Amino acid sequence: MLTLTNLTLSQFRKILKTCSGSTIVLDTETTGLYWWRSKLTTVGFHCLEKQIEGVIDCGFEVVTQDDFDRLDDFNEEGKEAINSLLVSGTTVIFHNAKFDMGMLEVCPETTNGWKIIDTAVMVHLYDSRLKKSLELAEKELLGTNSKRSHIEKAPTNPKIRKRIWQWPPAIRQDYCLNDCRVTYQLAETLFPVLKKLGLLPLFWKDMQYLKQIYYTEHLGISLDKQFVGKASLAMMAKQKELEQKLYDAIGYEFNWRSNDQLSKALYEDLGIARPINPFAATKGSYKTKLGFERVKELKGGMYNKTMTSTFLLMEKVHHPLGELVASLREAAKLYKTLNQWLDLVDENGIIHSNFNVTGTRTGRLSSSKPNLDNIASKVRSRFTQGLFSGGIIRSEEYNLRNAFVARLGYYMLSIDYRQMEMRFFGIDSGDENLLSFLASGKDIHLMIALKVWGDCGKEQNMIHREWSKTIAFGLIYGMTTGSLEHKLGMTRVQANKVIEDYWGAFPRIRPWLFETVTTCKEQGYIRYWSGRIWRENTEMFMYKGANARVQGGCADLLSIAAMRTHKWLLEKGYGNIVSYIYDELLMEIRKEHIEETANAISVIMQVPDLFELPFLTDCSVGHTYGDLVKMYQDENGIWHLPENFEKEQSHA
Repeated sequence: MLTLTNLTLSQFRKILKTCSGSTIVLDTETTGLYWWRSKLTTVGFHCLEKQIEGVIDCGFEVVTQDDFDRLDDFNEEGKEAINSLLVSGTTVIFHNAKFDMGMLEVCPETTNGWKIIDTAVMVHLYDSRLKKSLELAEKELLGTNSKRSHIEKAPTNPKIRKRIWQWPPAIRQDYCLNDCRVTYQLAETLFPVLKKLGLLPLFWKDMQYLKQIYYTEHLGISLDKQFVGKASLAMMAKQKELEQKLYDAIGYEFNWRSNDQLSKALYEDLGIARPINPFAATKGSYKTKLGFERVKELKGGMYNKTMTSTFLLMEKVHHPLGELVASLREAAKLYKTLNQWLDLVDENGIIHSNFNVTGTRTGRLSSSKPNLDNIASKVRSRFTQGLFSGGIIRSEEYNLRNAFVARLGYYMLSIDYRQMEMRFFGIDSGDENLLSFLASGKDIHLMIALKVWGDCGKEQNMIHREWSKTIAFGLIYGMTTGSLEHKLGMTRVQANKVIEDYWGAFPRIRPWLFETVTTCKEQGYIRYWSGRIWRENTEMFMYKGANARVQGGCADLLSIAAMRTHKWLLEKGYGNIVSYIYDELLMEIRKEHIEETANAISVIMQVPDLFELPFLTDCSVGHTYGDLVKMYQDENGIWHLPENFEKEQSHA
């Protein structure tokens, strides 16, 4: 293997041309984590087929702004070389492909010609419990620690050690080149393992999905900075107002962000007793009603040291200042969120979130920097997990979804699944009663309530509907009968009867939960419908496999629906997906094609070829993510814009 360092641009171009069409590993060292504003300092490559490896480097330590500016030519020339010389058909291996491709500014269309292999995704498919960093993956799967030994060669100053761009060029190049070698070794090691486990089809599907997500990230979503500025001022004023109310109620000023100080103020200073934890009376393991083993810990009868969580204040203590504290925390959190958006927005007013295909154990897609999954909406959600502590409607500036706006000439179109997890619950468990309810297309939670408790009048039926929803998701997430008792505000006898009625109405659910745990005990893992593996070796946590099968199964279904949607949109040229939110695709669609797109994609997302039970959808449209209004279906199932929608949007 020929190893070359300190390559000139002409040498780098010549080698890339030689390696084009082969299998090559690429790795980058950069001045930061955001491709739209960070710069390359180093690019390494490793090509076993051509028996050559090497690295091109800017040749200096990046310390000052002048140094940063000097990187512009190096970046432009290096990126152009990679994009123009690695032709279609080249297999490119990365560890965390989206990051390196972003730093190299690989055109999303170019990636369609490359065969991408991401070793971080390989690690995740093999065992989603493992950390995805290259250093930890090397230690766990290769049994070596070369990355750490190369880090130890870096300057000893702790701050500089974390700033690779400030390392001496020779050490930086050696480090980058070693990353290329380790990445290749991971691919070489894991490929036959995934093949043996039957995971290669899923891996190649995920690689296609990765390319699509990369496309979405680079497109980004438009941020209304004027709205963000207005909302930020409102949030800051609200926070100060709520702080003063809290200080007035307590009688003095203190650091309310300190749980210790807040606890003293809310309990000792007001003479309010701390709550007692009914589950902390005994110590050791115990069996749930389903026979799953759990562990209790003795905490002196208390929940925790400070007992200042919103859940405890609102649901257990019913503290007179609970809602004030919750509102104050909410205002502070939203203010922080708005400032993060302003920090992350690019020069064109676009936010580029990072959608993580390896971010959760179950395989569900997550997003970060910023997180677009849980943006405060018009409806203020419940403060806690409780059933009846419902919320209020947020005023305009508190509905942070209004910050994300459609580009000129477009509308936002959201298509989300109806009761997606419940449908998967029914499909996976195979309960005929549940499946028949789901097939009707009606309100599944209300239908279940009527099946279990009968028709008890409108008001009581709605309470039973909430019970049904709590039980259904509680079963998936491993809730005990004791937890149900407290969530529903019942006695133990009442809670037992409710859950026994539920088991009786849906006789396949309890056996399915047992079968999931038994399979995990026997194999050390369970499989989803897609072939994905969820591993667990600790018996007391194997009950979580039921949630993994449902949540992860939904995620794999959504990925397929999203890829089909993306393909349709590209072919039509009507718009793009701008965000993936659990069971929802958020798109930006040309105004004149909204109805055609809604009707086509709502059918595509039903994926009728995958399951006999279709996954039904709802369509909503608006100028911003925050003002989406539901479209309506006629008697033939055709989606239409709401009456006077375009006139109202034009006025807005």
